[in-house]
Amino acid sequence: MDRLAVIEVASWRRDDPEGDIARHHDRVLRGLAQWCPYVEMIAFGVIAFPTRGPSRYLGGEAAMLTDLHALLDELSVPAPCVGIGEGLFAAMAAATRGVVVPREQGELFRRQLPVEELGDSRFADLAHRLGLHRVGDVADLPRERVTERFTRDVLHRYAVARGDRDDLPAVRDSHAARRLREVRGEEEASTGQMSFFGDRTDLDRRAAAVALRVTRRLDPHAVWVASRGVGRDPFAAGWCRPFTAPAPPTLTNGPWPGYLPGPAPAVILRHPVEVRLTDDKGESVTVTSRGFFSRAPRQMTVGRGPSRRVISAAGPWPEESRWWSELRRRAHVQVISEGNCAWWLMAEQHRWWLAGIYD
Repeated sequence: MDRLAVIEVASWRRDDPEGDIARHHDRVLRGLAQWCPYVEMIAFGVIAFPTRGPSRYLGGEAAMLTDLHALLDELSVPAPCVGIGEGLFAAMAAATRGVVVPREQGELFRRQLPVEELGDSRFADLAHRLGLHRVGDVADLPRERVTERFTRDVLHRYAVARGDRDDLPAVRDSHAARRLREVRGEEEASTGQMSFFGDRTDLDRRAAAVALRVTRRLDPHAVWVASRGVGRDPFAAGWCRPFTAPAPPTLTNGPWPGYLPGPAPAVILRHPVEVRLTDDKGESVTVTSRGFFSRAPRQMTVGRGPSRRVISAAGPWPEESRWWSELRRRAHVQVISEGNCAWWLMAEQHRWWLAGIYD
């Protein structure tokens, strides 16, 4: 399981005005987005993010926690509770207690939690009558006996107790994002689709209403919409999110080292095609460690197609990304070939790929 950090804001757990909820929520999201690429709103007042990337980026988990508490203080977030654990279930329990669970004690921490942490008071009462007082007691039950005697919902909680699943049923509030947008006054703008001229028609409103009904009946992830983003290359310019999920804050002020300059390609290939880029003598062209061409590109061959003469090439623009998982080195190049055709090429692991075509 991923190691997660969970932030619970105490004022959100009280009956604060909804405007305060929205204000604190936006502050925390914008603050975390500066050094954490994946941030999820679990419910009103509960935010989670994986610790692997930020801890590596900031110099360790202790340094990350120091920066996180400094950020929350700077944002004037009232009485936040922060916890770290293995998986969302353990991380939320750790946040409630305000503790950081050491990696080597993750299973012990989960097993020692009271059975009430499994989130079902009726099942907890039954478990106590059966002499099961800890989550570990539930986890030790034979699987075949649990399957025979309990409902699907209890089976889910049993899987969480064993560490086979990450979170409890309905722990994620699918309506929290919609409520937040309503407080902001953005509900109509975020759920509908703009028409050709930028206004909103009855068909747009009807489509939004249908999408909301589908998500309520089926699943929050049943309907997805496209959003515009920012990043180092056109692949980041568009992405999809669940219809009811809040749009993350847009970071337009970069910096984005290795950013591919405009204009954007008219066509972006979902599956890039391998390209051979060579010089006049047929020697392969690569990108050096200093970010330059190893030799001047003069010929390019796309897949099994014919060779094309390279008229000019711009770049390379080296890029190092994904510091939160594994380092990925790429370089972007814009090429104009004979026939006045323009191409966006990517270099990665000593190979060239056709990623986009300019109109």
